[in-house]
Amino acid sequence: MSRKKSSEKHNIAFFTSSVYDQQYDINGDIVIIRSDFKTAKRKISSWKKHGYSVHFSVNLSWGDFSEYLNGKWDDINHWEDVQCDRFGKYVFHGPNIPYIIPTVSFNNYILSKLIPVLEYGVEAIHIEEPYFFVKSGYSPSFKKEWEMYFQKPWTPIYNDINAQYEASILKGELVYRSIEFLSMELKSYCKYHFNRDLKIYVQTRGYISNIQNKTITPIKKITESKYIDGIVVNADSIKQSNEIASKKDEEIKLFESAFIEFNSLKECLRFASKEIWFAFNFVAKSPLASWEINKSDYFSKLAAALFVPEVGNYIICDCPENIYGEKTSKKPPAEYSMTIQNCSNFLARKPYLREEWEGTDDNPIGIFISDSVMNQQEYPADDIYGAINRNDINNFNYFYGLEHPFFSYGQKVSMIPIEHVISDSRYLNNYNVMILSYDFMKPENPSIHYAINEWVRSGGVLIAAGTNNDSYNNLKSWWNTPPNNYKYPMRHLFDLLNVSEQVTELCEKIKKTNQFKKVLSDGIIQVGKGIFAYFPESPAKCMTDSRFSEYMRELLFSACNKKKIKFISKAHYSLKKGPYRIVADISNGQTTYERSGVFVDIASHNLALKNKISLNEYPFLLVYDIDSKPDDDFDIIAATGKVKDLIINETEISFKLKPFPGIPGYIRIYFPYPNIVTLNNEEISPVNNETDKRTILLHFEATDKILQVKIRKKRI
Repeated sequence: MSRKKSSEKHNIAFFTSSVYDQQYDINGDIVIIRSDFKTAKRKISSWKKHGYSVHFSVNLSWGDFSEYLNGKWDDINHWEDVQCDRFGKYVFHGPNIPYIIPTVSFNNYILSKLIPVLEYGVEAIHIEEPYFFVKSGYSPSFKKEWEMYFQKPWTPIYNDINAQYEASILKGELVYRSIEFLSMELKSYCKYHFNRDLKIYVQTRGYISNIQNKTITPIKKITESKYIDGIVVNADSIKQSNEIASKKDEEIKLFESAFIEFNSLKECLRFASKEIWFAFNFVAKSPLASWEINKSDYFSKLAAALFVPEVGNYIICDCPENIYGEKTSKKPPAEYSMTIQNCSNFLARKPYLREEWEGTDDNPIGIFISDSVMNQQEYPADDIYGAINRNDINNFNYFYGLEHPFFSYGQKVSMIPIEHVISDSRYLNNYNVMILSYDFMKPENPSIHYAINEWVRSGGVLIAAGTNNDSYNNLKSWWNTPPNNYKYPMRHLFDLLNVSEQVTELCEKIKKTNQFKKVLSDGIIQVGKGIFAYFPESPAKCMTDSRFSEYMRELLFSACNKKKIKFISKAHYSLKKGPYRIVADISNGQTTYERSGVFVDIASHNLALKNKISLNEYPFLLVYDIDSKPDDDFDIIAATGKVKDLIINETEISFKLKPFPGIPGYIRIYFPYPNIVTLNNEEISPVNNETDKRTILLHFEATDKILQVKIRKKRI
């Protein structure tokens, strides 16, 4: 008799700062300990005893480093290593918790604290939040690092465009140096002393979060490090805009921002053999948020994670003790906790399910992005361009203006790290259409343009956008250094494509006629087998004036039409994962998405059956489509808890379920035959008010014990 057993892949994790407590055990596979070094051993041991794989997290940017700063570690006062702004003020995370410059001595201090942690048997170290503030760069240690790195005296940053850019580069280098050093040393120590491999993960902010928080993280360099085993991308550091008009707008904007955050890191690692983890909490940062707001916030980030293909590792909670602990004044309603468990059970299954975009085209639109976006966050104090465009710079509208016109019309968009076009020629193989602007970033070397030129001439469609008049074009860099003499880097690409003359004529024509839309098509030019088109306006205008968003779409669609590339516009995203359906509204209620059939609502607390689903009530759907199930094999559709030891054969299905303590739950199973159900070896009756008899719904009361479930065919 054939039997199959579920895989033991560990793909669900959560953070905790506590020793093991059953009420904090939210049914993951891996626990990531955040702890001071003194109590780390006790916490690690307690979770290992309960069967968890244990990782340990260390924050490189902020924490209680008082013994290092005050000289208790090496008899040297290290307050000069604290990040400090132009006015000489320390940059603090909280009272007595400053942000640190990762100097060599600080790296050695952190290493000395992590070595004993390795002896406690952790399987991985997480290097958390490695970033540097844009406003800092004035402390004695930073000035010394500047002199060593650039081999010239430190220059005040706030009033010089080159100094500002160079300071940002150095900040990224210092962060990367710290990660590389610690990763190499920790892996080596573990291998030589314990003869075992240690994994290193970096939990990083993505491009959106860095811009919003005015920080710098060397994302591309981190992803390329050979000592890093994986990247954790955290959507919880994304800030919501105060300018959003409605609650539904807010949900869609958060979904869009989180999607960019997740997708861009996935693209960074597309050809790398590294793990990617998506992290999002089910409780919002604001303690005043209602549970309905928490739920919508959670589903926005969950949807974003689910629409990024080929990623199946999730960190589902940040410190459950802060949510379910005895000192917590506002614990989640039981129904919300049940919903979270149902969704987490689905996430545990997701890596094994084939995915397919529904009702969409096969032409993703790629948008170039770069680590250099973080180098243009701050402009000199007297810079006119920076002052006039401050709002667009802070809100990252120069990037959103390239992405939002297409995301909002249902096209698949992906963020492509521009440096990868020279490090790996495969990065553009899946793309027929790319969008590029240098209004918010700069290319690090001209080789990027040679690769893009070759791609266009081989048949690609490139849309270039921007006014090319931002102050960072005046950097002393390769495009204006002999033998080059370009006012801005895009001009170098225009020359390679042989379109400089046409671009100049287009801009002059628009200026003379003042008819932007009417003459825009004149900027569509055949280049070899490909197409080049120019949008001679700031991408930020696409976010502040809907007409320009429409112009951008029309230009791209017209250019693509010359290559017979078609796009399907729609008001929602829809993805199939086996029999599951994931649908998200991207139109602020303009979608007419509605389907009839028999569906299990995974996002409901009671795994309810529905005969019709739509996006009218909620902008996100996660359902199991019973009618689309391809065969009559038994299946666990969803469960409020963690399924373990699943065994399926021709006549029965059996498994253990680890519930979440203190809340009741449901189990829904696809089993379209007369059956006998036992729970802990006692025969029980399923919920009997079901309209569709192909599934079985079991209900259980709150318990802290493992449930043994068995369902077998009834002999007739």
